[in-house]
Amino acid sequence: MDVFLEYLIKRKYTSKEYIKVILFGIGSFVLAILLFLASMISYLYNPFLQQILFVALIADVYFGYVIVTRQNVEYEYALTNTYFDIDRIIAKRRREDVLSIDVREIKEMDSLDLCSYKSDKNKYKDYEIYGNIDSSAYYIIYDDNGETHKVIFNPPTKMVEGMKKFIR
Repeated sequence: MDVFLEYLIKRKYTSKEYIKVILFGIGSFVLAILLFLASMISYLYNPFLQQILFVALIADVYFGYVIVTRQNVEYEYALTNTYFDIDRIIAKRRREDVLSIDVREIKEMDSLDLCSYKSDKNKYKDYEIYGNIDSSAYYIIYDDNGETHKVIFNPPTKMVEGMKKFIR
């Protein structure tokens, strides 16, 4: 029987990320106002300088928008028979393939115990988080080229059941 499951999860902001985005947005807004005012004042003295400041204003608004929207990250989990893939989708514009493994190579899979999560941080060579760390999170441990990797993600119950069929 073939198994095909897909699941999309939006990463939640941490309070540190909220503060960073808000401060960057405020800074970009203040810089835009200053550039606009400087451009208006410079028109009286040097029209060429006004054009340069106006281009800087446009660049500030554009890069501010790009950086703030780049914080919107989603993860797509896909299980196709024995292959499990995780893709990172940034601002609904760019997709990155971040993990692709054969489920039969997973050594261990279980729900994440939040107490042991903090003590396990330095135990594994590679420690990746694709999703949110909460009570619905799971972890998998697998070997790749002699290195043990631990991955934390938030699959739905149906995907967990589908994966456990193939884990030894």
